Amino acid sequence: MSTEDTSQMNEGMEVSSETANDIFKRSFDSWFWGSMIVATFVHAALFQFWPTLTAEDVSFTAEELEAIELPPEIEIPPPPEAEEPKKLADAIEGSEVEIIENCGHMILLEEADKS
Repeated sequence: MSTEDTSQMNEGMEVSSETANDIFKRSFDSWFWGSMIVATFVHAALFQFWPTLTAEDVSFTAEELEAIELPPEIEIPPPPEAEEPKKLADAIEGSEVEIIENCGHMILLEEADKS
């Protein structure tokens, strides 16, 4: 190829700033509607030519009823009464409980180093 041919080819070509992604996005509309039309025809064909489904009769009749005996009434005993919890101060030797006035809290004082 000569330089004349190359220059003539370059004159006929326009430089486009459109990327492949832009071209793809531009073609989306036609692909979308084409796919919608094809899906519509495929569904119509399936509904038209699919075999008809029917449900069988599954009802039943009971000729003889049988009564069952219930077990005797079970009496549930009441829950046990709550025992008073053991005091921590009684479990630890050499300790006492100090109740803080008007506070609702208590402190367990222990003399661990003296026992």
